[in-house]
Amino acid sequence: DVRDALLQLSPALSDPIKVHIKTDTGMGRVGLQTKEELLEVITPLAQHEMIEVEGLFTHFAEADAPTSTYTDEQFEKFLSFINALEKEGIMIPIKHCCNSAGTLFHRDKHLDMVRVGISLYGLKPDPALRFPIKLTQAMRLYSSIVSLRTLPEGSSISYGRTHKLSDQRIVATMPIGYADGLSRALSNKGHVLFGDQLAPIIGRVCMDQTMIDATDLTDIQVGDVVEFPIDEMAQLTGTINYEIVCAISKRVPRYYDKF
Repeated sequence: DVRDALLQLSPALSDPIKVHIKTDTGMGRVGLQTKEELLEVITPLAQHEMIEVEGLFTHFAEADAPTSTYTDEQFEKFLSFINALEKEGIMIPIKHCCNSAGTLFHRDKHLDMVRVGISLYGLKPDPALRFPIKLTQAMRLYSSIVSLRTLPEGSSISYGRTHKLSDQRIVATMPIGYADGLSRALSNKGHVLFGDQLAPIIGRVCMDQTMIDATDLTDIQVGDVVEFPIDEMAQLTGTINYEIVCAISKRVPRYYDKF
C-alpha cells in the first residue's frame, strides 16, 4: 500500500517529503475509513524522520445540497479522525475538506485550507443555487465565423439532414466540433452568443465544424467571435459544467488575459 511504498522509498531521499493522507468519510471513492486504519497508516509515517505528514483531508459528497445534513455528518466523522490522532500525540498542521461548494456554503468547515475547484474559474458548482458571493467567470469558450451563406428554403444542414430550413436563412459555420470538446448532443439544440444576441445551433455538430442560424444576428460578419454559454451547454446535455470545461480538447488554443 501507499504507506509501505513511502517507507521503502525513504532511504533514497535526501530531504524529507511532505504527504497528505486521504480519509473517506462518505464519498465512497478512496481513503482511509476507520480510526484504526488511520492510526495504523499514519503512526509509522509520523515517526519517520524523512516523512512529514503535513495534511489530512476528506472530500464532501453533497456540499452543494443546502438542505442535506450529510455534509455535517461527514465533517463530524472527519473531526473524530483528527481527535483520534491528536490523542496519540500526532498533530497534523493542515486539515482540509471543502471543495467549491463546501467553501461557499459551509464556511464553518474551512479548517486550515480549502480546495476550490470549478469556482476558481468563476463557475458555480450548481448554477441553480443562490450564491453568497458573486463569481466572475474566468474561463470562456469561443469560436469564430468562417463562413456566412444565404441558403434557400428546404436546404438541409449537416449529416443526416436532421435540420431543414423552413425558409431562406443565413447559415454561419464555425471551425469547432466534437473533436474540440463541443458535445454532439448539442446538435439542433445548443446556442452561441454574439454579444447579447443568441443564435441556435442547427444540424448535427460535426467533428471539426458546427453551423448556426445567423439570420437574426445584427451585423454578424466572417471573422466575428461567438461564445458558447457553458452552463447552458451543461443543462442541455444533461451534465455539469465541470464536464463541459474538462472536455475541451488540447487542440483548442488557450489564451490568457489579465482582468
